[in-house]
Amino acid sequence: MSNYFAQTVALINGKTEAEVLAEFEGKSMSKEAISTLVPFKVFEGKNQQLLC
Repeated sequence: MSNYFAQTVALINGKTEAEVLAEFEGKSMSKEAISTLVPFKVFEGKNQQLLC
């Protein structure tokens, strides 16, 4: 049940490039690998006003 709510919140809020880069911080990945993955992990959230 908690995964359901977490996914809903993630889709509403979206994820910025800064948030994605923060997730990769401290992981043993090359900068090239990170820069390749970032565009696929960044997404806009839905406007919360449209959900009402």
